[in-house]
Amino acid sequence: DSPFYQATLVGQLAYSRERWFASLSGFWGSEGQMGTAGQPGSTDDFMIADAIITYSPTERTQLWMNADVGKLEDVPEFSSVTLAPLPSDEDPYYWGVSIGGKTRITEKLSFAVRGEYFDDEEAVRFPSFFGLGSGSSVDEAEVQLWSRTGTLGYEFTRNLLLRGEMRWDHADNDVSSLASSAASGKIFPKGETVEDESLLGIVEVSYIFD
Repeated sequence: DSPFYQATLVGQLAYSRERWFASLSGFWGSEGQMGTAGQPGSTDDFMIADAIITYSPTERTQLWMNADVGKLEDVPEFSSVTLAPLPSDEDPYYWGVSIGGKTRITEKLSFAVRGEYFDDEEAVRFPSFFGLGSGSSVDEAEVQLWSRTGTLGYEFTRNLLLRGEMRWDHADNDVSSLASSAASGKIFPKGETVEDESLLGIVEVSYIFD
């Protein structure tokens, strides 16, 4: 009966055959102490599941997909209009998916691309955007994140790698103008209050030690 000892379930299933690989991993339970759901020291249950699929149509090319879903329990809820606390708690969930691929154009030159999407219906993973502390949710203040990335790589040697990358990020949320004036609501630096975009280019030289 002690709140410091709660049951949890952790598992994984994996399948591999020729050019295919798939796995499903999951966690359900609590962290075994009193506190806020999904935070260190919580007896409230939370769940997270992760699925991965990869496929290699040729020796030079690999495609993949990764999907995740999480759910918390009894999280304090705030109004998306005034950011005032609401009388009831929420059981929010969030999910994300990413797809991508990489191909080797030549023995030294490669190209990779990936797209990512994340959806948080009650902003439970982003309360700081609204000036709230961790372990809070905002009623109907859905946060959506998109990302697109392209990477060009060149191997000078087996250990020396040059990479150039372009990444575009976009985010928006359903917070009201009144709540926006009470908190920044910003996701990317120098972005708009409700809807943000970011474009970033990187050139990197890496040396990989054996």
